[in-house]
Amino acid sequence: MTERDFNSCRTERRLRLLLHLRGMLGDEVVSSLGASTGEGLEVLRRFVGKGAPSRAVEGLQKELAAFGVPRPSQYVEVVASRATRARRDTLTAEEGERLVRIAGTMARALDVWEDRDDAAAFLNTRHPMLDHETPMDRARSEMGARQVDDLLTKLDLGLPV
Repeated sequence: MTERDFNSCRTERRLRLLLHLRGMLGDEVVSSLGASTGEGLEVLRRFVGKGAPSRAVEGLQKELAAFGVPRPSQYVEVVASRATRARRDTLTAEEGERLVRIAGTMARALDVWEDRDDAAAFLNTRHPMLDHETPMDRARSEMGARQVDDLLTKLDLGLPV
């Protein structure tokens, strides 16, 4: 399998399994979630820069619930409060970055585990390399999301974690 075929499979899986986000963000953005370099990162930068729609937070909350994340509202409040979302049609750049960070963590877990149930189990299970916090809890901060991404990269490469 070529790298292009491999990436195509991951993109198709994301588009198939992240339906709530896909409806709110579009195929190009969902395909780019979790990118750390290149064209995907530029897609996300432009998306956040133009002001992500506030209603995208609802899609994130539905996706979190579909992944079995307890109390999804806790995570969307990190993005923007309900009152803020009710007042504005678009998110600020900072709020958009938080939305992309949390959604990107979910997308990366899907890439690595290749199955929603397995990805959800990983995201919702305390991990010793995260001081026994869940990856989703860590993803609420930028530094925590980087730690989760590092863990997912090691898993993806078959390294011990």
